Amino acid sequence: MPKRSVAEPLPPNPGVRAPTSADFTGSCLTIHNSIIRIRDAGARSDASEFRTFDLHQYFLPPTPFSTEPISIASRPEIARALCNAAIELDSRMDPKAKSNGLRLASAMRDWAKFFEYGWRNGLYAMEDWTVQCCEILLTKLGKGGWSGALEIDDRTKELIATASLGELKSYVAKSKSLAYQYSLKRKFSSRIGTNCQSSELTPAKVRILRGLKLHGENKVGDESRLIRKRRQSFNEGMGQSHLRSVLGCLNILGEMKGGLGFVPFPDTVRLSDLYGVRGRRTANLDPDTVARLLVEAHWWLYQVGPPLTALLEEIRTAYAKSWWSKTPITPETVHSVLKKSVNAEKLEELFERRIGSIGLRQPGVDEISFKHIVYGASSACFVVIAFLNARRKDEIQNKKIGIHRNALKCFDPTLDLYQYEVYIEKTYKTYVPFFVGSMTKDAIQAMERISDIARDLEKFMGVSPTKRSAEKEVKIFQIPRLLAHNGGGMQWFQFVATADKQAYYFVERALGEDIRLPIHPHTFRRAYALIFHYRYENARIQALSQQLGHLDLASTTIYISDRGVASGESEARAYGIHTREQIEANRKEIDLINAEIADVARERVRQLVEEVIANRPRHKTRGQFIRLVQRFHQRLGTRLDYSELDAEGKGKVLGDALIDRGHAFRPLPHVNCAVSPLRKSSSAGCYSKRMGVVAPENASPVTCTGCPYSHWVKEHNDAIEQDIERLATLVEGRCGDDSVVVRQARIDLKNLEAILKLRTDSLR
Repeated sequence: MPKRSVAEPLPPNPGVRAPTSADFTGSCLTIHNSIIRIRDAGARSDASEFRTFDLHQYFLPPTPFSTEPISIASRPEIARALCNAAIELDSRMDPKAKSNGLRLASAMRDWAKFFEYGWRNGLYAMEDWTVQCCEILLTKLGKGGWSGALEIDDRTKELIATASLGELKSYVAKSKSLAYQYSLKRKFSSRIGTNCQSSELTPAKVRILRGLKLHGENKVGDESRLIRKRRQSFNEGMGQSHLRSVLGCLNILGEMKGGLGFVPFPDTVRLSDLYGVRGRRTANLDPDTVARLLVEAHWWLYQVGPPLTALLEEIRTAYAKSWWSKTPITPETVHSVLKKSVNAEKLEELFERRIGSIGLRQPGVDEISFKHIVYGASSACFVVIAFLNARRKDEIQNKKIGIHRNALKCFDPTLDLYQYEVYIEKTYKTYVPFFVGSMTKDAIQAMERISDIARDLEKFMGVSPTKRSAEKEVKIFQIPRLLAHNGGGMQWFQFVATADKQAYYFVERALGEDIRLPIHPHTFRRAYALIFHYRYENARIQALSQQLGHLDLASTTIYISDRGVASGESEARAYGIHTREQIEANRKEIDLINAEIADVARERVRQLVEEVIANRPRHKTRGQFIRLVQRFHQRLGTRLDYSELDAEGKGKVLGDALIDRGHAFRPLPHVNCAVSPLRKSSSAGCYSKRMGVVAPENASPVTCTGCPYSHWVKEHNDAIEQDIERLATLVEGRCGDDSVVVRQARIDLKNLEAILKLRTDSLR
């Protein structure tokens, strides 16, 4: 990569002014005096709706001409380029999209790291960049992400070699909320001049902790399990989807006015697939692990839950008395309740340990922390809701779109039937009602009581938010903050099962210390799909798709199949109810049936070929597949050995040619499908671009009517008429109902009526 000579002076300032007052105001951002404010549509009403990026807090590393890092704001041409990129991206986004704030914030960090990389490699101005430089950056991003491309490990080594012990200690902060965890202060980033953050600084944190010998305090070996996991993921490089997003952001620097002058990464999909690390599938939990987690959750919910909530109510009463009497609330307020409470004794009997501390201070061998009990109960409720309902993590615990206080409703009191509404952000982008079982109902109600107590305790401790949250922003996974001096503000539960995180104690009790697979929320969603598909009799993939909240069956298929990708130690088939011997016997029987069906399907193709060649259909038949047969017939007609055959001979040759290509009729209620499983068939109506294969599970009257491999007769129309009658009865019987089922029925009814009219007209 070309670099400037050491003797060459720093490139002159081209005279572009730095961003000053009222530089820009757009739909999602404002720029003023080197400060960029991005509107976050996903922010809670009781929190700031803006994310602030001060260019004085983003850095360029030392160079041969500057021994200390400098801020991006001090280089007007770079600050201007970064602001112009933000303006360009803002102009491309939908002002109503909730992800705008996150997208702009992520892009800002990527642009800052791009300029940092250029500054470190002698590319001080936009015109210094070349296609070759971008190719080198792409390779480094694929191998080690931004951390590797910006050489964070090497820069940390250089710092440690010259820094004193006191200086190194000043860069490390011990977590107040999680035992044994350390983080790097912002001071470290400014010291070496990097814009990396979070896990990108893991190599630096590990190196500094080793130098200070702080890692010896971790419970698991010489390094915490979390650090080992992050180091491993860092060594694996940048994932394909992440790399594709980064390259898309960097392309804006080439597409905007006054930018690089060329698009650095013209095909982000191909390049990310080529250089990025292929994403790993969500691990398959084996059935035994799922059972142990659910048994543990049941114990927490029904054994620990009642005395825990009763004890929290006693603490709330004690806080209320102190608040009314204007007596300071101290840790002794909680300890006095624990000493007298019968519920505290019940908890100690259940855990066979004494409650030794209130917060997260490490208890003794025969002690347990009260905070760990709260975390464990919250983890149990989360597991019940996530697993038994196949919900995503944010749909349950997110501060903005998670389950709210009034989500649970009694649908039918006589049947004890309950329903709750969930915000499905990925697809529906609205609240959708789902029926729930009694255990889910109990878990939601338990968290409702705990979160109500948490909000009361905040009020008594004087740490309530200054703004009122909206009705649906009162969430059930807000957990009690027992000690005011631990920090103000709301405290939220997050299901993270790595070492020393909130769900770790629950998972450790359920599975023991030897946790073979990472337990995270999406494994529960996948386990639900596997059990639904492999254990339920007559389970339909359409029903599973609706429960998962998918809009296409291709996404659902991924959840119930391994598709040759390693998904942990357990295979999807492990959830089946049959032994391998039974599966093999069933397969042989199915193969015999399929062989007979295949013979009939091939014979039906030959009959259709004879009708097309003779140009005299035996009965009214239509479909795009007839055109394919006619096209093949015309193509073969140019061959001498074909044109000299009689009609019967031509029918045999053409029929065999189509059958050899894999075309055979697969009967469906609305059509005969002649798509070939031996070919890519990308023109098929049910072809999935995402999966690169034909997806017959997506077959429907709408999908198949215009498909080039479809063939239908009058009897298929009769079946569609029956579906229209059924849907019309459903819609009329539930007049005024605006549920998801009825809305979908109205759409299907409209589509089927249009298709039936089209087909009827073509048969006349």
